[in-house]
Amino acid sequence: MALSLLFCFPSFVHAEAARGALRTLIEGPLTQLAGSLQVVSTVRAQNAMHASLQPTDITALDARWRAGDATLVQPVMGNDLSSFLTAWAAQGGGLYTEIFVMDDKGLNVGQSAITSDYWQGDEEVFTHAFGGELHVSPPYLDDSTGRYQVQVSLPVRDEQQRIIGVLAVGVDEAKLAPAP
Repeated sequence: MALSLLFCFPSFVHAEAARGALRTLIEGPLTQLAGSLQVVSTVRAQNAMHASLQPTDITALDARWRAGDATLVQPVMGNDLSSFLTAWAAQGGGLYTEIFVMDDKGLNVGQSAITSDYWQGDEEVFTHAFGGELHVSPPYLDDSTGRYQVQVSLPVRDEQQRIIGVLAVGVDEAKLAPAP
């Protein structure tokens, strides 16, 4: 796997350390998380539940989420997958700024912290990974977390290796290669 990221670190050494740390995260814990039973089974269940949704339904759901409709937000934020992701993120000691999982339509399934929208299906975080590619963003200041992060997204695959959803993880840029 090639990570051709240019990190905004003051030296080449820090950039190299950050790339190495990110590669280790992707190849180990993040790949394991994307393939975990909790993630795969919850995505599979939501895919079945949302199988008949039309684009207008998705737009309406996204508008409700953005408006803070508790009847949509609370079931997602309070589900077992969100609790699992929140606990998983906490074990990272601040390394992970956010973790969220999307179904095959790009709708949130579970998340460690609330996202600004419910539908990610039109964003690179979803489209690249659902297309089978690892997606790693350049570092940016995330509005929802208030931290500089790199966003990593990778496919969630079922037992037959079919892509059924996407895992997205915000990684705190400063924690990838702390200054000496």
